[in-house]
Formats: sequence, structure tokens, C-alpha cells
Amino acid sequence: LPETYVIFITERDIFEAGKALYHIRRKIEELECASFGDESHIIYVNGARRDNTPLGKLMQDFFEPDAEKIHYK
Repeated sequence: LPETYVIFITERDIFEAGKALYHIRRKIEELECASFGDESHIIYVNGARRDNTPLGKLMQDFFEPDAEKIHYK
């Protein structure tokens, strides 16, 4: 399969671990430490993390109703 990315931007921290990003990797359960290796990437973005990092500012922009107040034009 071609390399693919699926990115979910969630309103809250669905894993409740305080991280900005969560990377999901598929593995073969019956083989210890064996990655499935299908080049699929699943990333959850914690939309509640609205700090002063570049990603935090982007999350602020996504939830800002006033276009004049966004960081990234």
C-alpha cells in the first residue's frame, strides 16, 4: 500500500495523557514487537492543548471564532 496519513483533530484530549500528539502504529499481536509495516500513519491531535508552541497556536486558531485574532493567516 502507498504511505498514507490519517489525522484526527479532537476537541479534547481523548487519551487523557496531556500529550499534544498521539501516533498510532499497527502491530501483529501474535509476533512480539512486530510492526505491521503497512506505511499507514494515524495521528490524533489534542485540540485542547492550546499553548504557545506552533501546534498549540494552530489549535487556538482552529477554535477562534474571530478571524482577526488568529495566529496563522
